Amino acid sequence: MTFGEKLRALRQEKELSMDMVSSLADVSTRTLYNWEHDRSIPKNLDTWNRLAAVLGVRQEELYGDLPHSEFGAHIEAIRKSRGLTRRNLCSRMGVSEKTYYNWSHGTGKPASLAMLSLLADALDVPLEALSGPIKKSRP
Repeated sequence: MTFGEKLRALRQEKELSMDMVSSLADVSTRTLYNWEHDRSIPKNLDTWNRLAAVLGVRQEELYGDLPHSEFGAHIEAIRKSRGLTRRNLCSRMGVSEKTYYNWSHGTGKPASLAMLSLLADALDVPLEALSGPIKKSRP
C-alpha cells in the first residue's frame, strides 16, 4: 500500500472529509489530494506530526512502504553520488556502521520518521527523496 492509499484509507476509516483533514492538518485540500494520489508527500516532520495526530496514528504508520531492498539500493546510490563514505555518513548521523549496513543491504529501514529525517539531512536531500518513488502524473 502506498502512502497515498494508506492516507486515503485512514481518512475514510475515520469518516473524515478531505476538507476536515486538510483544515486540521493545516494544509490545503489540493495538497491533501496530491498526497492521496501519490504525487507528493509531506515535506517536514511538523506536517507529518500534524497529519498523524489528525488521523490518530503514529507517524511511522504513514511513511513509505518502499521495500527494504529497494530502500537500501536507493540510499547507497545517493550516498555515493554525494561522495560520502559509510563512515562519514554514520558519523554525521550518530548511528553505528552496522545499523547503516543493515539499511543499505535491505535488512532494515530507519525505525522512525525522525531517524529517516536525520538520514535525509546527513545525505543533504529532502525527506521525500527517501520515501520512495512519487508519481509525477497530472489529473
